[in-house]
Amino acid sequence: MEVEAEPASEMVACYKRAAVSVPSCKYSPGATLRQYDRAAKAWSMTARTNCYPGAGGSCVPPATPTYPCTGAAEPVPLEECLAACANASGCDAVVTLPQQRPGGPTMATCVLLLLRAVLVVAVLMLLLVLLVLLVLGFLLWLLVLLLPLLSLLLSSISPRSQVHGGDGPWVPRAPRVRGGALHSARSER
Repeated sequence: MEVEAEPASEMVACYKRAAVSVPSCKYSPGATLRQYDRAAKAWSMTARTNCYPGAGGSCVPPATPTYPCTGAAEPVPLEECLAACANASGCDAVVTLPQQRPGGPTMATCVLLLLRAVLVVAVLMLLLVLLVLLVLGFLLWLLVLLLPLLSLLLSSISPRSQVHGGDGPWVPRAPRVRGGALHSARSER
């Protein structure tokens, strides 16, 4: 258990509980169990824990729209929730669920913003793929266009123009050995 350290201005759904047995409570990502030690007049909390009838806790009567046993609860400031339990006989703990602050974004707004961000990323990825395909297409077109020019250029620099005599195809000459030294047809010129 941890010592309470959350801001008092937080708005929560507040469920007062009695006879809490933490090992029987259920895991719940958004819920926080806050247990009150009447002797020490202090709160301790267990994150991601929900206790309710049939799962480690029972309701503290009377149930009201602000402090129901189960179901939807009207948001109240955390400080008010804790005070309501501390002042109620038989209340050992509260289970709180975070609620939106007045004027804050709703869950639907958050989901829409997330979807919009995913859509923007998807469109940017599509544009990137199209750009890569366009560049590859341009390079292929350039290769097809320049291949005949490259072939013509390479044929004009043929080695046969460097050999004396004859217009026929170039045939390399075998090196000759003179006086123990290796000579080629070029070194004789």
